[in-house]
Amino acid sequence: MRENSLNTVFPDRTILISRLCLCLLVFTWPMLAQTKQGTPASTKTQKNTDGTTTTIESIDGGTRATTKDSKGKLVDVVTTEQSDKYGKGGTKAKIESHKGSNDIDIIVYKDKSGNVRRLEQTEFINNSPSKNTFDVEYDESGRLKSYAYGRVGRLEEEGKIEYDDLGRPSTVLMEVSLFGGVRGRITYKYGGADDKTGTKTVESYSPWSKKWQETAESKISRLGFDKVVEVGKQLLAATREATERRMSIVEDLRPIEPDMETPKPKKEDSQKDTKSGNTAGKLDACLVGTWRSESGYLVHEGPGGSGVLLTIKADGTTTIDYGGMAEMKDILQGEFVQSTAMSGKASGRISTSDGKITVESVEDSALSITQTKSDGTTRTSHPRGLGMVFFGRGSYTCDESTLTIKSESNGLAVATFVFKKEKH
Repeated sequence: MRENSLNTVFPDRTILISRLCLCLLVFTWPMLAQTKQGTPASTKTQKNTDGTTTTIESIDGGTRATTKDSKGKLVDVVTTEQSDKYGKGGTKAKIESHKGSNDIDIIVYKDKSGNVRRLEQTEFINNSPSKNTFDVEYDESGRLKSYAYGRVGRLEEEGKIEYDDLGRPSTVLMEVSLFGGVRGRITYKYGGADDKTGTKTVESYSPWSKKWQETAESKISRLGFDKVVEVGKQLLAATREATERRMSIVEDLRPIEPDMETPKPKKEDSQKDTKSGNTAGKLDACLVGTWRSESGYLVHEGPGGSGVLLTIKADGTTTIDYGGMAEMKDILQGEFVQSTAMSGKASGRISTSDGKITVESVEDSALSITQTKSDGTTRTSHPRGLGMVFFGRGSYTCDESTLTIKSESNGLAVATFVFKKEKH
């Protein structure tokens, strides 16, 4: 009777239910699609050498990096995506800076090698619609190629720079909208290959005589070319600070080995079979021997890192000596940023399983890491453990002559060291 009464009220339940489902799908699909599009796929967090913390999110077609200071105040947001403007494999990033009294947006284009090729800065005056702009473009070798700047939304000046065979400025051509429109030119003459500054001649072009005539630089440029170069360097430095922040490896990275309070694994536990069939606590025989590093890359620095001496015995006993290690220098577009060097010795015991390295114990550690910045300031720490070769989570590849050890922390690549076996 219940079945019949339902059929009386709803003569065709199948059609009714189908229409209800279709309505739900029509109205909810845009919301579902929007949620999916804006949802980050993954999140990583790193502490930086300047004391800030950066959270990196994977978003559709790129990443978004949000940086805050030690008090939780927003410093900047950097959104990066792929761009072929300067060849395939390049990137475009938008930096939204909130550090100063005025908000600043910077658009950054890089080529596939990570070299900055173009910067477009917009400064919002008192956070109002009024804005100042400053754009610069670089060639493949990092030299200033052209520039343009404007005030309150109006283009005031633009210029192009040419160089001689030694990479020194030879000619600067300017177009200035001030003073009713002026064409300017600066030419440099050098007294030889060792002359880095040269002697410059400033001229303006007369549309009446159709000739170039000498004049004061203030007549053809509000800033002056030297000031343009200085502002360009400041803009490049601000861009690097935001897009290439240095992960702190002095204090903030957690080494492979467990905390000191963590008890060492029991001997009987280390012999238990894992799910993969390998025996935990054992060592791949390929690693046994004495190895010396021929290269090392640490997060953003390299090449360098040669000269680290690593000795591994069949029972996993390991000693590592950083005394002969070459420092790793961070060079960006020909400019030194900082260097990192490690010294001292450490010893302990490691094991391997499925291409992964585990530090079972640390018996002795007397290590130092020193970072030296471009201004000469240094930062030194004395980490415990087996040093930067074994930072983060470790993996390795090995054959009879070469051992490569890679590590990561919080999903970020930290270090890669390549060793060659010592011959006896």
